[in-house]
Amino acid sequence: MDLVFKREEDAIRLVYDSLAYKFDASIDASIVKVLEGLGERRVNAAIMLHVGNRSEKEVIAYLTDILVEDRGPV
Repeated sequence: MDLVFKREEDAIRLVYDSLAYKFDASIDASIVKVLEGLGERRVNAAIMLHVGNRSEKEVIAYLTDILVEDRGPV
């Protein structure tokens, strides 16, 4: 089944509903904000995981590095 969503929040809500998780906009909005900040790099991560057969640990490390780089020097 293929689904297309206009907003990422709608996709997250569908997943949460299927898992009987109550959607909490105040908490989940921060998750959506981080996902939006990743932009096209989310696609890179998906390709790494599903096409490149990289481990979840490697993909998480990749995404973590991106988030740290985007924050700049602390």
